[in-house]
Amino acid sequence: MILPELKNVLTSARRFLSSSDSAISDAARRFLTPEEFQVELAILGLSGKEFHPTDYAVALEDYLGLRIAISVIPDAHYPEIARMLAQRGSMAQLRYREDPPGAAIFVLSSLPPIVRTLSLYHELGHLAAGDPLGARRYGPAVGQPVGMRLARRPPLLDEEDREKEADMRAVYSLLAGSLGPRHYYAEKMYDVV
Repeated sequence: MILPELKNVLTSARRFLSSSDSAISDAARRFLTPEEFQVELAILGLSGKEFHPTDYAVALEDYLGLRIAISVIPDAHYPEIARMLAQRGSMAQLRYREDPPGAAIFVLSSLPPIVRTLSLYHELGHLAAGDPLGARRYGPAVGQPVGMRLARRPPLLDEEDREKEADMRAVYSLLAGSLGPRHYYAEKMYDVV
């Protein structure tokens, strides 16, 4: 039996992915496809393997050459952080650091495990894409140093599109990491045609 939370997340993910397959933005640039994501996983050495957000973070950390810290915040002890995230409408937050180069991801401990996992993958997706932090949500736009991204394409210009693509990356990560060698796109990576 599927937990109601997981069923809702998977239903939303299916609906989102099917609606964004043909989405076009930033002068006809498509969103990241599952095949392109699988190439990124191959670059990180994760294609065809089961992995968790911490595994993805370590591989991304090595590739980008920056330190990625994941902090699970016990929101019962820090209600102001939970309030701040709730006001922003988010469940996790990404912050860049310039010296030494790095990033910190903060996520609430009270989130159900599947939501926490998707939230971490979402923020890691921003890192992989090299997204700047949007001016609307975080003050002046701040981004990673130029060239520090896994994605082959430059970040999307529109903040809403960046959020959609980070959501897609989160779902792609959850599926690829959970299915490992049984994932459809991992199998296709190594098919000889």
